[in-house]
Amino acid sequence: MRFKIICSFCLFALVAFPAFSEDLKNGMYSEFYPSGQIKLEERYKNGQRNGLYREYYESGVLKRRAHYRSGNLSGTEYLYYPNGKVSFVQTIKNGKIEGWAKSFYESGLLKGVVRYRQNVQEGLLKEFYESGKIKEEALYVADVVMWVKSYDEHGNLLLQKETK
Repeated sequence: MRFKIICSFCLFALVAFPAFSEDLKNGMYSEFYPSGQIKLEERYKNGQRNGLYREYYESGVLKRRAHYRSGNLSGTEYLYYPNGKVSFVQTIKNGKIEGWAKSFYESGLLKGVVRYRQNVQEGLLKEFYESGKIKEEALYVADVVMWVKSYDEHGNLLLQKETK
């Protein structure tokens, strides 16, 4: 009976790990934890990541979901807490962060938001307490902080600093 279990695993592994000639990966590629639980799934085309990428916690809960195009991150990338809730989301175009990047508390409430233009922070960054009240604001111009304001949990200003 032990032989059958080992053999079944070997057959599964052969299906899950396609043969790649000369290190040029094509098709679906998967990795597993020693427990046998799926660790990651990704697709390759001509040796480059291409398509959906999924990474999992050992519990089986999704840890990261992203898309690749010709080896570069492209599209919306999600990171997850072990409880399955989104911890972070951002949009990437041609390997560069573009648009709003948002982080979340494990409860699902918004933790912070910042805008990017071609991988450069641009505009107002806002960070929140889990209560929803503003914790910090900072203005970015071409990845440089122009000013910062920090608040306590009651909304009282703790710090105001201009950097330029």
